Amino acid sequence: MLAIPALLIALVFAVSMRPSVTTVVFALSVVVWARFARITRGEVLAVVSQTYVTVAKSLGASSVRIMVQDIFLMSLIRLLSF
Repeated sequence: MLAIPALLIALVFAVSMRPSVTTVVFALSVVVWARFARITRGEVLAVVSQTYVTVAKSLGASSVRIMVQDIFLMSLIRLLSF
């Protein structure tokens, strides 16, 4: 998805469907999702390697608590500033 130019994919997708604002929004979101997914994965992996996640695991915190309070919130803060 990242090797093909984004504008070309969006144009082909928009031409194949009937022209409307919804089609344009959907075409652009199809193009952008791969970049956002790659950035999100990188941020989550960076947060998971932090020491406070390891400390929370060793103190017996549940997996859900670690995912919500530590990983999700810290990743969300970094992604919103992107």
